[in-house]
Parts: sequence; structure tokens; C-alpha cells
Amino acid sequence: MPFLASLLGLSRGQAAEPTAVPTPMHAPAARSRWAMQASLCAALLLAGCAGPEPRATLITLPSLAGSAAAPAAAVASAPARWLAVRRVQLPEHLQARRVRFRADASTVGEWPHAFWAERLEVAVSREFTAALAQRLGAWQVCEGTCASAPPHAVLLVEFSTLDFRRDRGRLTGSARLLVTTGDAQARVLLAWQEAIDEPAPREGPQGQAEALGAALQRLADAAARRLASLP
Repeated sequence: MPFLASLLGLSRGQAAEPTAVPTPMHAPAARSRWAMQASLCAALLLAGCAGPEPRATLITLPSLAGSAAAPAAAVASAPARWLAVRRVQLPEHLQARRVRFRADASTVGEWPHAFWAERLEVAVSREFTAALAQRLGAWQVCEGTCASAPPHAVLLVEFSTLDFRRDRGRLTGSARLLVTTGDAQARVLLAWQEAIDEPAPREGPQGQAEALGAALQRLADAAARRLASLP
């Protein structure tokens, strides 16, 4: 087959050399895959070495039920009047499960991993009502509404401002208090404001809670004095 051999460029007695096949440039791609795998392995190792997420800390207000003794004369006689203490109103930025503080004039911060064990307005209302009941022996104090009898008076408390300044370690604010008759007319009997300025006994969210508890006790003292003056 001389013609075929001449076409193939072969002569008798010559062996055919293998045809060279161009090799694709695989080296850069291989290096890229290796780098990606190394990065992934490093990330997994770091994730495995990192400690577990810190557990959430639940913060509660101190119980104020026994914060003051009822007057002896009042204990001897049955309560003559009923007082309904409505839900205490708090600034909107405090109506959250996270324990928040005032970082500066325009910034609100949150304590790391700290949460209120219950809604703050619920806890504040309960503890304030309990503290007030300890100070008003001549009144039967109800939280929210009085189921047993129509109230003779209704107390409303609203904190227009309430901030814990972490840099100063103090709780400051202002509360408006209003006492009305318990009937449909809701005639105003008393109206006044109380300033809040309470130091925290220690650093941290629990110190903030203790300062709030002390402020509620002082507020209950002031409210009891005013209510005792009613005829």
C-alpha cells in the first residue's frame, strides 16, 4: 500500500510515531480547587474549636411583696376602700424581652445575652402593686381591676421617661401618677409627678433590675402618702 504509506508520510521499515495530544492547562484549576478545599477545612476546624454560644441569662425584678410592713392600726381593721392599680405604662423602647440601657443621649444598647424573664410592664405592674398594698393598710389594692367590689379609686402610673445610664450606673426618669374615682365619671382626685434617680448597687443587667426595684419602692412610698391624704 505505497500510496497509503506516502499519504501518511511513512516509508517501508519506519514505525509510526505516536501522535502528540495537546494537554489542557489543568494546573491552575487544580491549584484553585486545592485552595478552596484548604479554606473550607480551616473554617471547619475553627468552627469546631470555637466554644458554644453563651447561655441566655433571664433577669427578674426583686420581689417587693414584703418591702414594707402595713401600719399596725390598719392591720387590726378590715380594709374599708378598694383601689384598682392599672397596668403601668413604660416607654416603648423598654417594651421588649431584651434588657436595654441608654448608651448615650441618642443610642439604646442591650446587655449581651440578657433577657427579661417576663414582659417588663407586667413585672413592674405586679411588683409596684404589691409594694403599694404593703403600705396602704386602709385600702384593698387590686392589680388591674377589683373583681370582688367596684373600686373606690383608680391609680394610673405612666413613666414618661425611664433610662438606665450604663456609663453612670444610675436609673433616671419621670413618672406621672393620676388617681381618679372608680365610677364612670372618673373624676380626678390627685395628679402629680415623681422624679426617678436611683443608683445601681452593682454592674450588669441584674444591677439595673435592682435599681428599678428600688425606684418602684420609692414610688410606692410617694403614692401611699398621697392616697392616705384622701378623705
